[in-house]
Amino acid sequence: MVPSLELVPVPCRWLSIDLHPLHMYSALWSADRTLYTVQYSTCLHHRMLGPWRLGSLAAYNGLEQRLGFINEVGLGYLTLDRAYRSLSGGEAQRSRLATQLGMGLVGVTYALDEPSVGLHPADHDRLLSVVQGLRDRGNTVVVVEHDADTLLACDHLVEVGPGPGVNGGELLFSGAVKECIESDKSVSGSFLSGKESVQKDFRSKKPTKSFLKVKKARANNLKEIDVGFPVGLLTVVCGVSGSGKSTLVNEVLAKTAALELHRSKQLAGESSGIDGL
Repeated sequence: MVPSLELVPVPCRWLSIDLHPLHMYSALWSADRTLYTVQYSTCLHHRMLGPWRLGSLAAYNGLEQRLGFINEVGLGYLTLDRAYRSLSGGEAQRSRLATQLGMGLVGVTYALDEPSVGLHPADHDRLLSVVQGLRDRGNTVVVVEHDADTLLACDHLVEVGPGPGVNGGELLFSGAVKECIESDKSVSGSFLSGKESVQKDFRSKKPTKSFLKVKKARANNLKEIDVGFPVGLLTVVCGVSGSGKSTLVNEVLAKTAALELHRSKQLAGESSGIDGL
């Protein structure tokens, strides 16, 4: 026979809930691993008896919801002790979106300025699903964007132009994406349809023998990698969001060079130094 649960006033000492097994070391865990632990612990607490069960479940459910939003925007690999300032541009943008998802607001107008900046194409579909999720909850979402996938995924498209500065400021199109593609006045429509495309009209330079060589970069998630950047060439560092691009270029390469050449006081990302400066 299962005893009945009586609702009684909760003493103040019970308001501080020990979320075992979420001990202090869980700050070093990734969000997705912590979410799994919270979900497991929630199942255990559903079997608890006593007046403290309600408060404990509320705390676990709140954690589960917030961690779920972090996973939903593709940030489940981040450890919970990561400082916000250490996030890349794409990670910071999606962390703010996760906060908005957690609020669960309805009837709100969201204005997003180029949310795809810093995102790898592999992460873009996840971002679009998050933005569309805000819309599906009954909100209005207005996005300033150049990305073709975002333009093709929208419900309504507004184009301003035709050029920059004094040559802009006119309304070229307002309507459905399909109508934009068929419009003669739209500049973007011809690119969305594939009639026009951006072509490379310059020749690539051949690499020289001079390189900036980063040795054993190990800041954040970098795993003691050795990377060479050819001097005098345009080098692009790519990869999915959170893979270590910004850490390698900004924290290790740029700050180490600034330290060695200009005695900068900024703390550089960990490495064994740079050859070729």
